[in-house]
Amino acid sequence: MILILVSSTFVSPGILKEHFSEGVSPELLPENAYLNGDIVLVDFPVKEFGLPAILANGIMKFAFQTAMERREVSREENPMPVLLWVDEYQNLVNPAYDPMFQATAREALVCTVYISQSFNAIIGAMGAENAENKAKSLITNLGLKVFNANSDYDTNEFAANMIGRHFVDITSVSIGHDKQRQHSFSQQYHYQVPPEHFTTL
Repeated sequence: MILILVSSTFVSPGILKEHFSEGVSPELLPENAYLNGDIVLVDFPVKEFGLPAILANGIMKFAFQTAMERREVSREENPMPVLLWVDEYQNLVNPAYDPMFQATAREALVCTVYISQSFNAIIGAMGAENAENKAKSLITNLGLKVFNANSDYDTNEFAANMIGRHFVDITSVSIGHDKQRQHSFSQQYHYQVPPEHFTTL
């Protein structure tokens, strides 16, 4: 099952009333993802409808997450993994629930892909209270992080720190008054991948 939240095509006005006020269509039940292998595309463009589109996408995302948490994988004969794919994730962050869901998503066989422009965009969407800690908690529970070309300093520094540092051998040469060269060797602790590298990817 792939739940893709995109924002590209036109949806008629009054999307919340039109799509969320008359019950649930059986083919949109999130459980169909692992029961039938259904693919659900959710297309409420944020740029077109603003806050109602954010709410509509958020409702569908939250419904999917809670349905997957209710799932009893151990009782299934042939458990099927599912995928939650969210583009422009900073628009659909649920600060209270997303870090908690991500901590146990593997138990429900949910692979989560969140795409965002920068680490700061996610922090900004996490609210005023402990925003950075919530963002780090969420990202820690994402098994694979992919960093593409990025000009955001904090994102690049976060990536470099996450990859870590190592000791590098440094050779220095100095020339004294008697024009004799002296060599010295030392080790310095440097980034394995420096932050500026991410601007060149």
